[in-house]
Amino acid sequence: MKRRLYSSIFACLILGIALSFMETGVKAAESKPVQLEKISCGKILSNGDIQIFETIECGKEKDFFGDDNYSGVYRKNVDLTKQFKKRIKENVYETKAEIKQRFIFTYDKKEQVRITPENISSDPTITDWKISSLSEISVDDGICSISNKYRVYDKTFMGNFQYMCDGFVDIFCDCNGEIGANSDIRW
Repeated sequence: MKRRLYSSIFACLILGIALSFMETGVKAAESKPVQLEKISCGKILSNGDIQIFETIECGKEKDFFGDDNYSGVYRKNVDLTKQFKKRIKENVYETKAEIKQRFIFTYDKKEQVRITPENISSDPTITDWKISSLSEISVDDGICSISNKYRVYDKTFMGNFQYMCDGFVDIFCDCNGEIGANSDIRW
C-alpha cells in the first residue's frame, strides 16, 4: 500500500515538473525582445557644480522610396538632447546650454547603412554658455557610427569664453536598423 502511494506521488511530481517546463517553453517562445525607444541619464561634474543630462530617442522605422520607387531601403531617426546645467543652490540646477541633434540613418537590412552630413542637424541654444560640437562619420563592416564631441564654454565678464566641461556621444546603426549609443555619461 505504501509502495503504491509513493509511486503515485512520484508520478504526479514528474508529471507536474514536465508540465511546468512545457509552459515555460511556450511562454519563452511567445515572448519578443523589448526595444527601448527612449533613454535618459545624467552625470554630475566639478564637485557637483555642473550637471550633464542627455536623452536619446529612437524613432520608428520608415520605408524610404528611392528614385526608382524601390522600397527596399529604410530610414530611422535618432534624436539626441544634451543639456549642461549649473548648480545655483543645493540640489537645484539651471540649464545653461542645450543642444538638440537629429541623425537620420538609411539602411537596407542586407549589408549597407549610411548617413551623410546633410542627415545630421544641430540646434544649440543661444545663452551665455556656448556649445562647440564636432561630428565625425565612419562606416565599417555594415555599421555606421557618428562620433559627437562637445566642449562647453561660459562667457566671462570681459566677453571671453572660459572652458567649463566637455563630453561625447557615439551613435551606432547597423544594416538591420539596430541602434546603439555610448557616451561619457553611460560608462
